[in-house]
Amino acid sequence: MKGYIKFLIILSVLTLISAGIYYFIVNSALVSLSGIFLAFCYMPIPLVSLLILKFIFKENIDFGSFISIKKLNIKESLYTLFVFTLWVIIIFLLSLILGAINPEFFGHLISNNEELLTLLKQMLGEQAPLSANLPPTPLLLVPISYISAVIAGITINLIFALGEEIGWRGYLVNEFRSLSFIKKYLLIGLIWGLWHSPIILQGYNYGVGNGVLGSLIFVAFCMTFSLLFGMIIERNHNAIYAAALHGMFNGFAGIFVIMLINYNPFIGGAIGIVSILSMIICFGILYILKKKIFKKD
Repeated sequence: MKGYIKFLIILSVLTLISAGIYYFIVNSALVSLSGIFLAFCYMPIPLVSLLILKFIFKENIDFGSFISIKKLNIKESLYTLFVFTLWVIIIFLLSLILGAINPEFFGHLISNNEELLTLLKQMLGEQAPLSANLPPTPLLLVPISYISAVIAGITINLIFALGEEIGWRGYLVNEFRSLSFIKKYLLIGLIWGLWHSPIILQGYNYGVGNGVLGSLIFVAFCMTFSLLFGMIIERNHNAIYAAALHGMFNGFAGIFVIMLINYNPFIGGAIGIVSILSMIICFGILYILKKKIFKKD
């Protein structure tokens, strides 16, 4: 049996067990701990699966071939930041344009503090800040969130994301190296998306009762996002860069909940159709630039 099949079997078993524990947590008095459980117990499942595969099933896995601090360099770090920045610019431009065309369907970006304060009151109730504590314009929240996301993405979020990326853009990239770029990263994205399904079916990301549609949208999202990861990994096969991009995305995604009126997670925001379109556009631009500006020596 091939190593990646063993990995997927172990991954599936651990995922189902963890999803069962998650179900217990979100349906009990421990619901406030659900986020902590996901960060510390669910996200590291790919890493744990690899460790079981290596040390219990004695599979020959060379972790150094896809994760190495020594292989980090400024050029590839800046390219990772460039990919994230490009996606941020594209998704906000796309959100602005589509929101102007059909604000009821796509949602529209908040343009003044009155709208922001109303939204915060709906979300936070009495804990909402006073108008005097808001920035001069809600648009300032975007660069602030961007900077915070970058910092988080190369520090704490990187550590948690690495528990996933060591499996997806580390081990599986090695195992599927014989496949073409598109097939390889779409397949990895499919696995990545399906791995989320057990918790999405319980209401994670898209809300209770939206699990089936949410799972389908999220699989499509993961497959397109995986192409962006591929543009980074094919330059320097190091899962640390993928973890940084993953961490920056996680740190930035929440801004859309605050910045979009009529927010619909299936349509707008970081995990909806608009985000999928923005990643396709981003991938197209990166593919064109690959041969012109950022071609590796």
